[in-house]
Amino acid sequence: MTFTVSLSNASYLEVSADFTTADGDAMVSDNDYFASSGSAGGGDALTIPAGDTSGELDVTIIGDTNTESNEAFTMTLSNVANATPTPVVGTGTILDDGDTGIFALPSPTINGFHSNDEMHWTAVVGTTSYHMYRGDLAALKASGVYSQDSETVTQAERSCWVSGTSISDSHAPGPGVVLFYLITADDGSLESSLGHSGSGTFRPHHHPCR
Repeated sequence: MTFTVSLSNASYLEVSADFTTADGDAMVSDNDYFASSGSAGGGDALTIPAGDTSGELDVTIIGDTNTESNEAFTMTLSNVANATPTPVVGTGTILDDGDTGIFALPSPTINGFHSNDEMHWTAVVGTTSYHMYRGDLAALKASGVYSQDSETVTQAERSCWVSGTSISDSHAPGPGVVLFYLITADDGSLESSLGHSGSGTFRPHHHPCR
């Protein structure tokens, strides 16, 4: 998961800040994600060069096969130099990936953290291509439908038969909107159903690649 720290205007000075992640429901000790931090004293602080308007902070999310609830962690800036941060805390949400490769990214803010555009996943043995589905998390919670129709859900998109284990998606959701991404392995079978959740709820797949 990548957080982007954005400036409302470019500065003629280099902007820097210390940063650190902190557990919420998502915990490093539970192997949900890898902790990330940096500081000016350690030589690895976040820096935004003079004239630029953004810098990136990467956090590695760890997938597993456990059935869990959605979990979150935070990224906090401190000791900001040559800029006034608003806000200084961003939240990343990890969706349960017990039986699907699905995760959420935070929506952008005017002066703060927002999700960036690259997803990576672990290769499935014997699989050469994958399908990526993007959608609106609120719509997913309301309907239970993962593969949403782009004609009715603005955030919805799909990329079929993706080779490799990463994909870029530059779509930026509006303020307050959280995207989710679903990655499925193309094994040649139909994807009309994604099975059932841990609670037994049917997972419909209305607009699949297959």
